[in-house]
Amino acid sequence: MTKNVICGSNNSNSVVFWAATIYTFFLSVHCSCDSPPRLSYAGLKTEHMDTNIFPIGSVVRYECRPGYMKIPMKKYTAECLANATWSKPDEFCKKKVCKYPGDIYYGYFNETDFSVGSRVTYFCDKGYIMISKKNYRYCQVDGSWSNSAPVCEAVTCPPPKHVSGVIYNPQREEYTYLESVKYRCIADKLEIIGERYTFCTEDGTWSNHPPKCIDVICPNPVVPYSNKLSGFINPYKLNYAVTFECKEGFSMKGSDTITCGIDSQWKPQIPSCLRVNCSIPMVPNSKKLSASMGPYKLNDIVRFECVEGFSIKGFDTITCGVDSQWKPQIPSCLPTAGEACPEPIVPHGIIRKQENVLNGTSGSEGYSVGQLVKIECDLHYGLNGHNILTCGSDLLWYPNIPVCQPKHFCPEPKVFHGQIINGTPVYLRNGIEKGYKVGDVIKLKCDPKHHLKGKNSIFCGSDMKWHPRIPICEHRLGCSYPEIKNGLIVLRNGDTYNPELNFSFFLGDTVQVKCKPGFAMYGNERSKCGGYFEWSPDLPICVQGNKQ
Repeated sequence: MTKNVICGSNNSNSVVFWAATIYTFFLSVHCSCDSPPRLSYAGLKTEHMDTNIFPIGSVVRYECRPGYMKIPMKKYTAECLANATWSKPDEFCKKKVCKYPGDIYYGYFNETDFSVGSRVTYFCDKGYIMISKKNYRYCQVDGSWSNSAPVCEAVTCPPPKHVSGVIYNPQREEYTYLESVKYRCIADKLEIIGERYTFCTEDGTWSNHPPKCIDVICPNPVVPYSNKLSGFINPYKLNYAVTFECKEGFSMKGSDTITCGIDSQWKPQIPSCLRVNCSIPMVPNSKKLSASMGPYKLNDIVRFECVEGFSIKGFDTITCGVDSQWKPQIPSCLPTAGEACPEPIVPHGIIRKQENVLNGTSGSEGYSVGQLVKIECDLHYGLNGHNILTCGSDLLWYPNIPVCQPKHFCPEPKVFHGQIINGTPVYLRNGIEKGYKVGDVIKLKCDPKHHLKGKNSIFCGSDMKWHPRIPICEHRLGCSYPEIKNGLIVLRNGDTYNPELNFSFFLGDTVQVKCKPGFAMYGNERSKCGGYFEWSPDLPICVQGNKQ
């Protein structure tokens, strides 16, 4: 007979106790649900807070959390199902929504969510600043907004800085955004230097520095051997013009009309009247028939006659003109027979026939007087001498026939829209070709409105080629180089400016200018590369002397 044994006791009451305990444990594990699901928008009602065991069939109820409101016709309960899991309740609460937060004068906001906890941030329009401490509002749990709407107020500028001799209108204690003033000189005889108008900007400052007023008086222009045609009365103020005419026997060098500039200097520079002197006309194989042997002045006449065996090409009589040139051009005496120059011999070279300077044609045979030829050397050979020769009236080539010799140097690099700024070339004797010796290093820079693509420093290698490859200058969009006569650029965008680095200037770039010692600045010391790729305000000028 088998006995049922309970550990630790032989008492039958113990068997009953343990059976009940095991049954209760089985029910709690297999016949109940875990804690009800937690919801972000709702919590269990208070009556369920202290319950730990939820038998199958138990029903719990929820209530909306603060900031949420119940959705009508939606179940707000969960049931412990037969498989010991909770039923999924409907979403029965939704966030509360605040009313429209309200617009503000001269401001705006971008948010569209006005539910509880959301934040609306306000911004002021351009030219206005926020005077409220808080620029936002929160939607609170009770459906109201956290604080009153912020306030935007127009930006104001203080009166412009006072400058001696300058007055502006209108005059007020303060100016609002975009309001402008106009400057003028108190003394009518003075000229204004700088911007005449300035306006109040969005950050409460004026758009331009105040201008200055200076007395513009150009000195009396004196041109010896001339007569004034206009501008007889001085003083000569800004934009006054004077026109000159040279006396007979003199010709003008420069412009006949000059204008008084803002720096009290004449623009362009004052001309001069130079005595007309024509050079002694030389015509080989001729004799002069005129009595005068020079010097030749305006309207002097010379007549020629060719010697025997030669005939004149051109006019036999010429006159000294106002530009110190003979009119018509000096003639020549050519052999009457069909004489010709010998063919030029240039080893390692090619002879290319050009037109005849006397008759404008290029004959198919021989080289008559006046015939031009062009000399080109073979590859790897350089020209030592002139590349254009002319057959002279004495049937000799002028200048002397060149030679083609082997190259021992790198050819001068051709950089379109650029130039060589460092490096000394070697020239072939009496020649037009030039190059650089092996090991020579040169630097290049681009013209204005172009930037360098490649290295700005290259060297001549032993293979007679440039290393690295010759760079190119590409066109760029930007402002022209700000050249300041008697001044220099000290800062570019706040950093020290080094002109050797050939900085380009693009939209938005700023420069600061400084005048050389002994020169005073008129205008703004700072300028910006603005629209249409122009400097604004206008670049200043540096005038010799001290400011008035």
